[in-house]
Amino acid sequence: MNNPVDLRTMQLLCSRICHDLIGPVSAVNTAVELMGDEEDGSLDTEALKVLARSAEEAGRKLTFFRAVFGQAGSRETPVQVGNLIELTNGVLASGKVTVQWDSEIPAMLPGGVGKVLMLLVFLAAETLPKGGNVGVRVQAFSDGLGVACTAEGDGATLRPEIGGVLSGGTPSDEVSARGIPAYVLMLLAEENDAKVEFSSSQPGQVTLAALLSSGLSVGESSHAGLE
Repeated sequence: MNNPVDLRTMQLLCSRICHDLIGPVSAVNTAVELMGDEEDGSLDTEALKVLARSAEEAGRKLTFFRAVFGQAGSRETPVQVGNLIELTNGVLASGKVTVQWDSEIPAMLPGGVGKVLMLLVFLAAETLPKGGNVGVRVQAFSDGLGVACTAEGDGATLRPEIGGVLSGGTPSDEVSARGIPAYVLMLLAEENDAKVEFSSSQPGQVTLAALLSSGLSVGESSHAGLE
């Protein structure tokens, strides 16, 4: 039962999730306090808007984190890519990053592969501190499915604590709370026989890619035009 690495991973995940949720949850609390302090109700309408917006944001983030970090579903169970797109767009909706999805993404993917895809997009968006665009491209190969997420925007940078994890240069007991999504991505990639790579060939651009060597091929898609 003595496994400090597993315990530390759990603690880092909790820290990261709490960090990402503290903003919208604090806004909910502030809105509730404003509604309680105003005796004439003059701020109720605005407070309700803040309350609704922040609660929705918190809900979207919780749903995404449950999908990528939770145990729901097996790695082989097919999942609808439309749902993965909705979850990923949702967690990024309150920021300044937009996602353009390749229309050739298969309509269904194994659950574990779907998690790899969502975390690739999530980490690509994290390289854009000032906002920008993440383009998701898919290509079929003889040995699997290639996915590339290219982040473009002013100051696009892959933080060292994330790059170290993705390159295998950071020991598991030195992973930070910021790097824990990348660590989970690498665990999921290993479980699903996927290889993850990253590059930054020019200023303002970072690409994260994975070869999902699971015998997948690009099939019929129903996601044309989704952004």
